[in-house]
Amino acid sequence: MLSSSHAILNQENYKHAADAHNEMGLNSTLYLAYRDIPAILERHLFGRTKKESYRLLDFGCGVGLSTEIIAKMVMKAGYKVDVLGVDVSEENLKFARHRLPKGNFLKIEPNQSLQKLGEFDLIVCNFVLVELQQKNMLNVLKIIQPLLIDSGALIVTNCTSKAYKRSNKWYSFNNNFPQNEPTEIRNNKPKFQDDQPIKVQIFTHTAGNSASFTFFDFFHSGKAYRSAYEAAGLQLLETHKPIGRDSDGIPWRSEKEYSPYKIHVLYKQQPKLEMDLALPPVRAKL
Repeated sequence: MLSSSHAILNQENYKHAADAHNEMGLNSTLYLAYRDIPAILERHLFGRTKKESYRLLDFGCGVGLSTEIIAKMVMKAGYKVDVLGVDVSEENLKFARHRLPKGNFLKIEPNQSLQKLGEFDLIVCNFVLVELQQKNMLNVLKIIQPLLIDSGALIVTNCTSKAYKRSNKWYSFNNNFPQNEPTEIRNNKPKFQDDQPIKVQIFTHTAGNSASFTFFDFFHSGKAYRSAYEAAGLQLLETHKPIGRDSDGIPWRSEKEYSPYKIHVLYKQQPKLEMDLALPPVRAKL
């Protein structure tokens, strides 16, 4: 089946072209995936619990770019950070260890339980779920959920449907591939279908460097993400869709009108308090 073969293409790319993946940088559309994270951390982590040090898990850390960026943001805010990155690709992890020598990086197997690693204040999962079909996406979320402390935050970043729409022209995305055509009609409008294979090429604008990397993703609707979060025992608190600004100093294209990314902020669901029906009703004093 197409979806089955499509699912392994990213890992093949990571294995054979990890060096190109490592060349990806923030002089690109990718900048928007991180620009507003400091404010999100202040709202959902530092503002909830004050600590001198936080444990950070980067689930699907890749070459460590996201790990390095988030760790530096925590330190810049005045806190210490204990960093762990996990990934299924040893080729990626070699670059991550070089990029962030003081961090710990661990190779894991798909669907491997990680509870032996303990709990974390902050877990980031950037562009991981978008590489998985829905059934596997839920499995990953069920692995992550027990690792999050009750006062912790999970940040999940993935692409919006706008990123794949071929009529949108991005600063550093090439989405002009035949498979990026909606395959479903809803309300008389063409829509991408959940689990639809998608392809996008990302490149970085760097002097003398034309590095690019192709990702083979799956589309998931907002409803699909919300259902998976709830089923995994996670509560969606915020959805942030960053738009390009003139002050970014980057000559944005479609980024100024549409967001290519959606950043989900989640907490662990807390058990609902059940009323003891055996207790007599409390009467208010008049």
